[in-house]
Amino acid sequence: MRITTKLFHGPNIYANVPIVLITIKVLSAQPEVLIETCKEIEKLLPNYVDENISKILTPYTHFGMLMSNFAFNLINKNKGLLTSYGAKESSDAILSWVEFDTPEVTLKAIELFFNIFLPLLQKKQLSSAAIDQAIVNYAEFAKKYSNYDYELLSGSKSLDIPSFKFMTNSLYRQYGWGKNSRVFRGSSPMEDSYHGVFVSMDKVASKELLKSIGMPVVKDVVIQSREQLQKAAETIGYPCVVKPIRGAQAIGISVNILSFDELQNAFDHAKQSSFGNNPIMIEENINGYAHRIHVVRGKFFVSIKKMPPILIGNGISTIQSLIEEINIQRMDVRKNPDSLKQIQINDELIVYLKKFHLTLQSILSDNQEFQLSTTFTYGVHGASIENTTNITHPDIIHMAEAIAKVTHIDMLAIDYITSDISKSFHEIKSAICEYNHTPGLGSLKVLGASLYTPLEVARTFIGDEVGRIPIFLVLVENSHLGKIDTWFINNIKESSVGYMCGDKVAVGRFVLNTYESQGWDSAKMLL
Repeated sequence: MRITTKLFHGPNIYANVPIVLITIKVLSAQPEVLIETCKEIEKLLPNYVDENISKILTPYTHFGMLMSNFAFNLINKNKGLLTSYGAKESSDAILSWVEFDTPEVTLKAIELFFNIFLPLLQKKQLSSAAIDQAIVNYAEFAKKYSNYDYELLSGSKSLDIPSFKFMTNSLYRQYGWGKNSRVFRGSSPMEDSYHGVFVSMDKVASKELLKSIGMPVVKDVVIQSREQLQKAAETIGYPCVVKPIRGAQAIGISVNILSFDELQNAFDHAKQSSFGNNPIMIEENINGYAHRIHVVRGKFFVSIKKMPPILIGNGISTIQSLIEEINIQRMDVRKNPDSLKQIQINDELIVYLKKFHLTLQSILSDNQEFQLSTTFTYGVHGASIENTTNITHPDIIHMAEAIAKVTHIDMLAIDYITSDISKSFHEIKSAICEYNHTPGLGSLKVLGASLYTPLEVARTFIGDEVGRIPIFLVLVENSHLGKIDTWFINNIKESSVGYMCGDKVAVGRFVLNTYESQGWDSAKMLL
């Protein structure tokens, strides 16, 4: 079997989307052997192969369709948003194709299929464990190229808004064409202020900004070394919070610290985190739940309450068993890093349990409730979430919109700690923990499709002004290209009109350097 691949970066004779074309020359395998192996694949991988895929196909087309269908489903189960795949026979080969957003991800899925299929074709044994591990390894590989703009991209497809990578191998994506387009990095548009974003990444600077405009924040001390802990504890008091001044996803953060021993351990934990080379902030601890407040294009959009998971004992199961039961229930959303995550069983959890004189092998009494962790991020510890948009106090809404206005961040997320978001920070002790640009949007999907569908998220975040521009195709014989080019030069003078003619690309009278690119790559320059 001889296998070659070719990339089509734009509309082509097989599909109107970018594809990987796989040409398969079957040199020796008999049709019945191919079909037997295909059926074995279908039994081994029922979650990655659609049912009845072979109903009206010849043996060779069945094989080609199985390959492309497997790759298609594998990618989409790992936050892909592909819409096209297929297969057909040519005179001497099987032609299969699979859409790609990132070529490496589709090529890796195709490679995985053949790594499973070819040994089976040769009657070699492959264990289910080996296949499962290969799929897990693929998922880890795909994460490197993950669509952090998954919700926007999904919604844009529903709205028929075209999109493509703004730059090769980057996280920047353009939605729409030409003057009707916007460019995002994840959920952050290019309109975001550089200075606003820069300040948001520094917890000390961002807190100073919040203080300067009269927003509610907690008392803090910034220290460099362990020797400064005692004075910091005297200044802040207990309980307190320890965090690196730079970071994300609550990495290195410890909360509800009640003693100096715990404070020392928390300082070491923060220093050992990936952000630990920076100074460490010691903050006053506020009791309550964290609420993620989204402000979109200057307007309050949603508030989400994040609640650490709660174990309910039965008098029989250990804490570890109860956690494992919850994690099994969450298996369906494991592929979405912004959804209900797995509860991590790690050293941090063990230390937390010790505070309550518990271990992983402790047994909670029947109906006894135990809250796992007080860390306020839902991502790290697998917390659940609740929509609190309709009960958010007007003062909090005004606060959020004011921060967005001052920072000039178009897509802003604010982490706000309060025991009751329906009450103003003037009524009960509450505070802003931090604010961020490029917020994850997966939690909006978890709240319920009826409230925040990808289409609704995209319409809100991208905006109604984004879409297509008029495009006209003129077909002429090659001998007339010169005349057409001359006509374009004489008649297209406005910088709002672009054209391609042969290997020439221009906007008005300004000719672009195409760097030997052609076809779709040249068209993207104009769009």
